[in-house]
Amino acid sequence: EEEGGGPATAGGVDTGASGTTGGPARAVNKCPAWYDNALHYWDKCPPTVDGVLGGYGVLTTADVIGSTAFLADLRKLRPTLGSSTAVDCGAGIGRVAKHFLLPNFDEVHLLEQSPPLIAAAPKYLGKKDLARSKLLCMGMQSFDPPPRSYDVVWVQWVIGHLTDADLVTFLRRCVAALKPGGVICVKDNTYNGDTKEDGTEELFFVDRDDSSVTRSHKYMEAIFEYAGMEVALSREQEGFPEELFPVPMYALVSAENPEHA
Repeated sequence: EEEGGGPATAGGVDTGASGTTGGPARAVNKCPAWYDNALHYWDKCPPTVDGVLGGYGVLTTADVIGSTAFLADLRKLRPTLGSSTAVDCGAGIGRVAKHFLLPNFDEVHLLEQSPPLIAAAPKYLGKKDLARSKLLCMGMQSFDPPPRSYDVVWVQWVIGHLTDADLVTFLRRCVAALKPGGVICVKDNTYNGDTKEDGTEELFFVDRDDSSVTRSHKYMEAIFEYAGMEVALSREQEGFPEELFPVPMYALVSAENPEHA
């Protein structure tokens, strides 16, 4: 499940489909075939950085630099943001955890539903980093962490595997799991759709190979608002090849209580 297929080219995928939508509420969250297909896809993925990033392992340095700078600015904006515990959602073999989260947090939980990928995490992390890590083998659609568990919920290149309804409920569960001052950070591909002849705008792109959907920036913001989230900080990742979809980073807090979480 690591990173929702990772970076993707803006040209799309041959097996996909694009279109408009009536909004987040239309999704159905009981989709076992959708999730089973994604799990099957990632179970066959080579447990390497290149494997989980679809051949784009070279992006790791720029990716980590961008995420680290984003977190640093987020800490300036939210001085109460702690550095105790973070969770890496769609962790795969632990690429984000090893190079970004573990250098910035005391403890990191790796959430990954593919057994072959998370089985490769201990070796990839190494003994020292593994000692500060906890491995959780489950999908985000089933993840229900205890209240006040995390300073940061980091969700990178993976939300496309969740249906709209499951993404909304996932965000609501995660915001309840934040410690005071905590945030949910989403870093993912966004779809720049064309305007159709009838004037409607394409808002998403579906890849049926791995059961993922790439949403537009406008669509993502609608999902966040529907989930009761407020964007505290956002920025686009720099230094990625032009052929890839844009990759923004969003720091989300509760719209009802933004100072707390």
